[in-house]
Amino acid sequence: MAKYSKRYFETEKTKSMNRLHRIEGQVKGVEKMIEENRSCQDIIQQLMAAREALAQLGLEILKQEICRINLKQKERMIEKYAQDMFRLK
Repeated sequence: MAKYSKRYFETEKTKSMNRLHRIEGQVKGVEKMIEENRSCQDIIQQLMAAREALAQLGLEILKQEICRINLKQKERMIEKYAQDMFRLK
């Protein structure tokens, strides 16, 4: 349970934001490539790289949400166990 602490989620948030900034840079690079009339192949290659980076970021964010849900479920189970064990309500 310690693996998914508040600090863990803050670290993951920072990593996600950093990835998003890199993706933003890729997209701005594509814009510049279009302005400079670069080849279609080069532009498509960069677009595909940005698309894959977005997909990976989406998976990471989904993974973080699953971890949050699991943590909340574990906390509820522990609370219920404590209530049952000590007859707390």
